[in-house]
Amino acid sequence: MTTSNALFSARAIIDELVRAGVTTACVAPGSRSTALALAVAERDDVATHVLTDERSMGFFALGIARALRTPVALVCTSGTAAANLLPAVIEASLGGGALVVLTADRPPELRDCGSPQTIDQVGLFGSHARFAVDVPLLDATTASARVLRSLTSRAALAANSGEGGPVHLNMPLREPFVDDTFPSRERFHVAARDDKRPFTDVVRSVGLDAHDARELATRLGRAARGVIVCAGRELPAAAIAALAEVLDWPILADPLSAMRFGPHDRSRVVDAVEPLLRDDEFRSALVPDAILRFGLTPAPRSVQRWLDEAWPAEHVVVDEAPWPDPVHAASTIVRVDAGQFCAALAAALGPANEQASLWCRRWLDLSAVARDSLEESLGSQSTLFDGVVVRSVVRALPDGATLMVGNSMPVRDADAFLAGSDRNLRVMANRGASGIDGVLSTALGIAASSAAPTALVVGDLSFLHDAAALAMAARERIPLLVVVVNNDGGGIFSYLPLRETLAGKADATFERYFGTPHGADLERAASIGAGFFARVEVSGDLDRTIAAALDAVVSGPAVVEVRTDREAGRVAHQAVVHRAQAAVTARRRRSPA
Repeated sequence: MTTSNALFSARAIIDELVRAGVTTACVAPGSRSTALALAVAERDDVATHVLTDERSMGFFALGIARALRTPVALVCTSGTAAANLLPAVIEASLGGGALVVLTADRPPELRDCGSPQTIDQVGLFGSHARFAVDVPLLDATTASARVLRSLTSRAALAANSGEGGPVHLNMPLREPFVDDTFPSRERFHVAARDDKRPFTDVVRSVGLDAHDARELATRLGRAARGVIVCAGRELPAAAIAALAEVLDWPILADPLSAMRFGPHDRSRVVDAVEPLLRDDEFRSALVPDAILRFGLTPAPRSVQRWLDEAWPAEHVVVDEAPWPDPVHAASTIVRVDAGQFCAALAAALGPANEQASLWCRRWLDLSAVARDSLEESLGSQSTLFDGVVVRSVVRALPDGATLMVGNSMPVRDADAFLAGSDRNLRVMANRGASGIDGVLSTALGIAASSAAPTALVVGDLSFLHDAAALAMAARERIPLLVVVVNNDGGGIFSYLPLRETLAGKADATFERYFGTPHGADLERAASIGAGFFARVEVSGDLDRTIAAALDAVVSGPAVVEVRTDREAGRVAHQAVVHRAQAAVTARRRRSPA
């Protein structure tokens, strides 16, 4: 019985990944990657998904990694197949998600000599990979297995650090790719210390030591106008809420942070502030003197501008990313676990500053006024736009469901218009690179890994970019509700100053280069895999249609197209915001403290 070096190496690496916590693998077909695919296929402890489009596979795996909070292995062949994983790797790098990318490659003698399906794959993903190695070509010995296991342990550790990120094992493989030991069920355990432990155990410090906690407590505790900002990814809600109670600071939280929804203490969560911060007067009236930020930079430009204008306020960023400060305003970056940080800082703080408490009450009062106005306006809104659609989907979802929102308008309108509650609702988005590519595939990965219902609200361009993923979703009967806001182009550009700049004679330029009307028939696009399709053109049909689509997802993906008019939607959106701003202005004039 013979064993090819390719299968020997593949088995060692896959076995070690399983020991490190990998329970799911996504495989794209290919010849050079045969040994890797077979090493996955022979495992009965690895759930496997086979996808024919590597770009879609990358985002699908990312959805699984985020939903399960465990690393996912990806296997693909050489050449541009590997390059097609780049968008998902970038999103995982910037937004979190543990991906272990295994790319098959030509051996050194077949590189740079015109060999088919060969590109330079060494360092293919650049700085976006937390760890990358060109795996050495080794013989089938115990010493070789030790090298392979050690490299794989190191990769798994890097993938699991912080919020998780991508790692890249590029594997040059020589023929033969398979041998007569397959499909034998025997495992490869050579050079493993025991049957369960990873090859290398690593202990990492995740806490804030007492000295640093006291120093930060002194600096933050004297602030009269402090705020906690939470955005971009799921955060330890209970721990942050407990810290906010000690500081008595408001929490400005977007829906992705896990702070707006859930049974934790939400008494200091401000969930209607983004529309207010678009107003210059309001923004300048509520400038903080201390900021404690968790997660990613908030998506709305108004919040980013507010953070920038707070300079030189004390600005502490808690994140394990190398340099999480795109506004270049941080006074301190703390690279520790957020939950441990909150506990250590809370223990070091004294009683809340009385002025800080008054400041917090002011935020909460103005937020409540804005939220009531927004809810009233959206509830009576007859014009369809992203904010109305997102609100309707959330109202239809049961407790425990997951909502994914696309980039451009859906994620911003979710921030602006979703009122928080004690419902157990998980809200997710690809905010690492904030691209429109792969959003549908990521949502399908989440839905495939979740027992509770999953819905996606996405724009038309993003949906069309990834619609081919529906074919795989239909085959695997993935229960995802997809609600597409179709304004026939790039609606977000209508909200930018660019629209006014190009008004009049340059309207054609705006439409061609920014509005980008596509005229596509979304029903035909959805027919590739959606078992249910419905179109909504008037607001009165929205709730009923979404409810029907949710019932239909038990058989596979369901698509609801919501047709909107770009200009009418922009006008309605701004009217809702202006009404909330007016209500808050009236309250401030009555109580200008």
